[in-house]
Amino acid sequence: MTFDDCNLVVLLPLQGRPTFAFSPGSLLVRTGWHLINKQKRSILNGGEKMDQKELIVLLNKSWMSHDGMWFMHCCREFGIEAGNRLNKAAISSLAPLEIARYKKELGFDDQEINTFDQFKAFFTRAAELVIPDFMGGRFAFEDGHSLSMEMTPQQCFAYKGMQRMGVIDQYECGVIYRIECWLDALGIKFQTDPDVTHCTMHTEGHCVKRIRLSFD
Repeated sequence: MTFDDCNLVVLLPLQGRPTFAFSPGSLLVRTGWHLINKQKRSILNGGEKMDQKELIVLLNKSWMSHDGMWFMHCCREFGIEAGNRLNKAAISSLAPLEIARYKKELGFDDQEINTFDQFKAFFTRAAELVIPDFMGGRFAFEDGHSLSMEMTPQQCFAYKGMQRMGVIDQYECGVIYRIECWLDALGIKFQTDPDVTHCTMHTEGHCVKRIRLSFD
């Protein structure tokens, strides 16, 4: 079966993965989902080249918008308690898949992360891909065994989204929970301080978390 849309041809075999191809003289795409840039052309944004950082921001904004819409409709249909519960279930189920993919693509696939320095190297590179600046947070590595996270006051993307939905007073933070699920997927023991589920940006006007890691 073949689809032709804007010179993009998609071949869908009965078995195996689809094959993508553009018309001659443009980009070619091999079987699978990875682009092969035969002419070294860049993705364009209004005629201007879109660099890697801009592309990361675009893709993460789209993903976060989907995440927010899913949560909003879940809350409308089932209530905030169910929304929080299902959101955390989705995050914890996704975390092992995320970590496996990040390790593979970032060159950590064949090694266990057993030291703080290894974790620092891995997390720094993973965060560059999936925690861009627009999310309003920054991370720091402290005293050889801790990861700290601070959200810019009033700028956390989740805080602003939950405010717009009108559920901020009952929202259970999925941002720090995602990091904690990553640590679980990596097999790293940890202790979060403060160990709370509510949004401290809402209750205290700021959000600072410190996660002590144990590699024993």
